[in-house]
Amino acid sequence: MTYDELIRGLWALGHAQGMRLGLERVEAAAERLGRPNLAFPAVHVAGTDGKGSVAHVASRVLRRHGLTVGLTTSPHLHRLIERIRIDGDELPRDELAAIATEARDRLGAWEVDGPLTFFEVVTLLAFEAFRRRAVDVAVVEVGLGGRLDATRLCRPAVSVVTSIGLDHTEQLGNTLAAIAGEKAGIFAPGVPVVLGPLVPEALEVAVARAGTLGCPCVRWDDAAGSFVPVLPAGAPAAGGTPPLDVDAIHAFARPLSVSPPLEGFHQRANAAVAAAAAWVALRALGRSPDRAAFAVPPFVLPGRLERVDGRPPILIDVAHNPHGAAALAAHLAADPSLRARFVLGTLATKDVDGVARELWAEGRVLHACAPAMPNAHPAARVAAAWPGTSIVHGSVVEALAAARAAAGPGELVVVTGSHYTVAEARAALLGIVDVDRPIAL
Repeated sequence: MTYDELIRGLWALGHAQGMRLGLERVEAAAERLGRPNLAFPAVHVAGTDGKGSVAHVASRVLRRHGLTVGLTTSPHLHRLIERIRIDGDELPRDELAAIATEARDRLGAWEVDGPLTFFEVVTLLAFEAFRRRAVDVAVVEVGLGGRLDATRLCRPAVSVVTSIGLDHTEQLGNTLAAIAGEKAGIFAPGVPVVLGPLVPEALEVAVARAGTLGCPCVRWDDAAGSFVPVLPAGAPAAGGTPPLDVDAIHAFARPLSVSPPLEGFHQRANAAVAAAAAWVALRALGRSPDRAAFAVPPFVLPGRLERVDGRPPILIDVAHNPHGAAALAAHLAADPSLRARFVLGTLATKDVDGVARELWAEGRVLHACAPAMPNAHPAARVAAAWPGTSIVHGSVVEALAAARAAAGPGELVVVTGSHYTVAEARAALLGIVDVDRPIAL
């Protein structure tokens, strides 16, 4: 099977099966493949927002310690292979195709007690790639929720919850407590837990879950700008990890929280959480954390407050729920000299009214569009959510062109609302033509 054949098969599987939470199928498939999910320890990262940023920063910290590090994230912007990286490099297409060919043959056309989903297959392929490359550790981003997510099959050295907000409410519940329960479902007995700045309702649920499982636990306190223990660091975590030393964790995390390698005030908490997770993972691996290796240089994560220079300047960000939109709005408020003009397109499963409410301010103009996805909000629906001036466009590229043409001196064009809106705009802006078909899974 070639890479192109893999893409066609996976996309057909994705559209046929859609999104189905549950572990029975993927557990049976992993068993048949020889349990690649158990071949390496993992930094397991859940959360409503920030988990991609945390995963990338943690991966860099671990790589700077001389470890071979796997990284799997989702969704991708342009190519499926963005989801599977080893030491920062995308897995070569031919290698992924070869792994997929063997796995498909062993599983029988991606069926074990029923058809696997797109995300289940990609997760298994990532785990198998990490096993074959003999990674020292993998950073594994949860796809959806946590408790019933395919990534839960990994063997965690540390479990992370970055944030809790209202998103994917049809699958995870419509309260912060319910969503927190699903995301805290990744916790494993005795395995240390690192929490981001969770709101009290979510924090209570996460801490209770950690306590039930005997997980030493620390959380990032935004107001204090430091980590604080939330459970007595009693029993060692699984695999011999010692009780958490909150002072040591904070000493290693603080430099990254003060000077995060990614743009945005919210990245301070993400960088601190990533550093704490890396510290715990290093200790679990029997490695001594090196302060110099925690000094991750600035880098750009595609689609996360990514600037495209020119006239007018353009900012692209994948904020796709009210929680993420609030972080984007706070970033924009930090520089009042720039007036934002928005290009906004969202999926129909998202709270477009909540996103618009967070982004709108007096005088801001919206160019409404819909990404080329079957489940996108129509552009007219996006425009109707905007309290001020809005203009409806036939495509993301058309909306981007119109916004650029209309922007006056001191205006910043901001493209946001969805990974898929950002992907289309980014491809047009940067001349990217090597893309796989988008899929919202």
